Formats: sequence, C-alpha cells, structure tokens
Amino acid sequence: MALRNPYTVGGPVRGTNFYGRSALIRSVLEGNDRAIWLIGNRRIGKTSLLCRLEELGNNADHVAFHISLEGADTMEDFAQNFLDDIDDGDTRLERLGLTIADLQGKWPHVMMRLLDRRARERGIEVLLLFDEAEALIHIAEHDGDDVLRDIRREMQRSEALRIVLAATKRLTALNDRARSWDTSPFLYGITPRYLGRLEAHETRALIRQSQSANPLQVDDAVVEAILEATEGHPFLTQWLCDRLWTEDALHTPNDDDLIPDSNLINLFQLDYNYLAPTEQRILRCLAYVQSLDEAGIRDQLGVWIAEVQLRYLVQALVQMCYILRSGDRYSTGNRLLHNWLQFWAIDEQQSRVSDAAAVNHADSEQQNLIALRETHKRRLQVLELQAAQAGANVEARIPLEVADIKQQIAQLDEKLARLRTRSA
Repeated sequence: MALRNPYTVGGPVRGTNFYGRSALIRSVLEGNDRAIWLIGNRRIGKTSLLCRLEELGNNADHVAFHISLEGADTMEDFAQNFLDDIDDGDTRLERLGLTIADLQGKWPHVMMRLLDRRARERGIEVLLLFDEAEALIHIAEHDGDDVLRDIRREMQRSEALRIVLAATKRLTALNDRARSWDTSPFLYGITPRYLGRLEAHETRALIRQSQSANPLQVDDAVVEAILEATEGHPFLTQWLCDRLWTEDALHTPNDDDLIPDSNLINLFQLDYNYLAPTEQRILRCLAYVQSLDEAGIRDQLGVWIAEVQLRYLVQALVQMCYILRSGDRYSTGNRLLHNWLQFWAIDEQQSRVSDAAAVNHADSEQQNLIALRETHKRRLQVLELQAAQAGANVEARIPLEVADIKQQIAQLDEKLARLRTRSA
C-alpha cells in the first residue's frame, strides 16, 4: 500500500508536524524580553511558530492568544480581528475574569491595558501573539501615527503582557515613518528574533518525519543531498521533499529538481522586493560567484558603504537565509535561491525599505541596549509610582534604586549615542 505524502507545503503546521525552533521558543516564553519581533520571510514558518507558542503558552501561570492582523487596514479592523480570534466564553478570558463583552467597543491598546490589569491582579502572564503584523503599516497610513504611539505605550508600560509581533522585514517601514517623532521610533525597544534556517539535526528529522507515528526510512545520502540544497530552510525543505516524493520514498534531487516552479519564483520575488536597495545589491553580487568575503562584496557593490554598515546588513541577510556564511566567506543562502537569482530576470521595483532602516535594525547590539533601557524604564515607572503613593512613608530602598536605575539609563544612552555615531 502506497504511503501518504507526509510533507506540508500549503499552510501552517501544528503538533507533531512542527519541527525545531526549541531554543527560540524557550527564549520567547522564558526570556526577559517583554516585546519581541519575530522576523522572517514568507513561508519561513512564522504562523506555525505562533501556533506552537500558543499551544505551549497556555498553562497554569499563562494564557496565550494568537491574533491574526491579516486584512486589517484600520484600527477598527484591528479591534475586530482581536475579537474574532477570541471566542465568547473562552476559558482563557474566564481565567482573567473577563468576557468578550468586556473587550467589545474598545480600541486594541485599551484591550491590551485591560488584559494587563486583570492579569496582574491574578498573577497571570498574558502572551499576545500578533500574526501578519505588517498590517500596522496600513493602519498607520489610514488612521495616523497616534495609533502606533498608543500601542507602543501599552507595550512599554505593561507588566503582565508578553507581546510577540510576527512579520517580514517589511515592518522596518514603521521606523522610516517614525523618523519625525519626538520619541523613539516604534520598533526601538522591541527585541528582534530572526526565524532562520533549522539546525542540521532538526532538518534531518523533518526530512525523515521522525516525530510522526510512522517515520520514513530515508537513505543518508538522500537526506544530506536535500539538506545541502535547502540549507535547512524549513519551507524549502518541505517543498523539495514534496517534489522528490514517489509512492513510498524520496529520490536524490537532480539539477532539474532544483529549478523553482512558478509559486517559488513568486515567493522569492516578493521577498526580494522588500529588501533594502543595498541588500538587493549584495544578493546580486553573489548570484554568479561561488563565494565572496566582505572586501569582495564591497568591491562589487557599485556604491560606497561603511564597513560596519555592510557587516550589519550581511549579518541580517545571513539570519534571514538569504546568505550562507562559511568562515569569512559568503554565498547565496541555498541552491534554489541561487538558481532563481541566476535564471530569472529580477523584477526590479523601488524598495519599500530604506537602507537606513535596515542598518538600524540589523544592529543587534544597538537593539539589545535599547531593550535593556526599556526594561529599566518600566522598573523606574513602577518605583516612582510606589514612591508617589507612599509619600513621606516611602521605603528607604526605593530612592536608592531609583537613583541607580537613572544612572544605568544614562550610561545606556551614552553607549547608544556612540553606536549611532559609529554607524553614521
């Protein structure tokens, strides 16, 4: 009897069909970061990861809500999507002492504030998982920047919320939009976490379907040939395995199998269009060579770029599977992408993301300092509120801790100023 093709290429995966990401899941659920941006290209597994986080994030001390912003163009749409993904009589709301009626008629930032207050009262943490967060760009274009400021303020001041935004790199457009703000841009203080390639052992497990009731017996040579072609990109691995599937086994990929089909061509093109101009040039530099080091990339770019800026952009491209690093040399991220770059005319469009936004967000050191600064600011707000409420009876430790935190914030501001000067 022929075996069923076990590979999923049409939608998100759940349960035992989800492979890998264990370290990333731990950092999201157990780390100190209260606001996280999961950055990944289309079909890299953002929705699948959010589904997995929702499965694991509902337990004795936590409740998790997976909310899709797909199709939301206004704040009214955002609020409706929020409600649509939470059922009336939901036991998660019941644990917070809420009903769906308590949320109806409220804007998203007010819902967030209410969830935070009820969760604090009950000693519960709320995990808000926002899928398709690029919708915030359209929402701000329609309703103005104040909606972004309201959401950002609730993200910063909440104590019982852990907020995850899943989006492509296109979300950096929010920082371009916020350049005129007197306050920090929207994404500053939101910790970036890249959804890149799976680890080699995780990819092998995916190919062999090791978590299923009937794992596949796949020859080691076939497994390694698939891994070499996709470099652990989860969707491309499933796509290639689906193409290689016969009635009961996988065959070794040949050159024809590594030619992208029309769907894959469109996928690569869409992701490419949302790269910054210099990032696009970097990929084109690698399209017809085996590999280049940083100096070689700079020589072939055709535009001047500071060494540190190039390094930031290259590192981000590595994390997003566009580029593969081996020692001090770089090549295209996988053979399927390399073939697309070589054999299909790239439909050049004006990039939706500026080089400046890409460089700023690729600087992980800067982002980590900003995240730490936001943590200190939240603690400072709590202490100052306690001091105001206590008046003359304030505990002696509170003014000391306030002074210490202010000093740490000042030191972080100095470090951030040096980093931004270095990147200019």
